[in-house]
Formats: sequence, C-alpha cells, structure tokens
Amino acid sequence: MDTETSTAMVLLCSPSDNHVTVELKQIKDLAATLRAHNISVETLYPPEASTEALLNFCKERNISYMVTPRGTTCRILDCNSGKHIREFKESDLINFLTKGNT
Repeated sequence: MDTETSTAMVLLCSPSDNHVTVELKQIKDLAATLRAHNISVETLYPPEASTEALLNFCKERNISYMVTPRGTTCRILDCNSGKHIREFKESDLINFLTKGNT
C-alpha cells in the first residue's frame, strides 16, 4: 500500500432520491476500505438529502466525488460537474481514486 494520501476527497452516502437501499454497514465497510488506502472520506447516513443537495454540500467542502454503494458496485459522481462518471467495482474505485484522477 502506498503511504501517500490521495488528493481525492470522497463523500460516501445514499441520496434520498436514490432508488437503491444502502445499509449503514455498506457505508462503514467501504469507508474503512477507502481510508485503508489513504483516501479521505466523509460519510452521511441516513439519507436525508437529495442528490442535488448533497452535491452542494460537496462543493462547499471541496469534496471531489460522491460515492454511493450499490450492491457489488459503487456509483461515482463528480461533485464539480454533477455528472455520473460510472459504476465501479470496489477495487476499480480504489484504483481510480488513488491514480490521480481528481
């Protein structure tokens, strides 16, 4: 594992307008995994805000990506543009976030 800290800052959450039920355990487990790879993580649970409100929250705090666990994948949105980047498997998400894709 690389000891350098990623420049990506991530919000792990499940927006209230998300149509997938995300358990707190999923959020905590993914947060622990990302932190183990030196990725800065904030978490919000339970889902009380819309995607738009969460994107504004991210912009105010200079958070790069909003990540929502979705079963075996994670949905990632770019907080600056509000655009969906893609669905990642957990290992691919870690690679994306640690390879300077901020």
